[in-house]
Amino acid sequence: LKFYNFVISRQVRKAGGLAAIEADFNLICNNCMEFNGGEEDKVYYNAAKALQCAGAQVIDSYRMRWQRVITAVILS
Repeated sequence: LKFYNFVISRQVRKAGGLAAIEADFNLICNNCMEFNGGEEDKVYYNAAKALQCAGAQVIDSYRMRWQRVITAVILS
């Protein structure tokens, strides 16, 4: 698990931080939704919206994990 966290944190730093990854991901999802006309009854629009929601959950969980690590380092 520690190696996994190391690899993920290295990828995040290489990408310019979690905010940069989140912005890129949202840009991709928003472009997919806009390209598909922005109509909520379209299959691809709904799939892009679901992907954006799922991605937000993953990014938020990673953000909370990092906050716990930073808090533990500060307190120790």
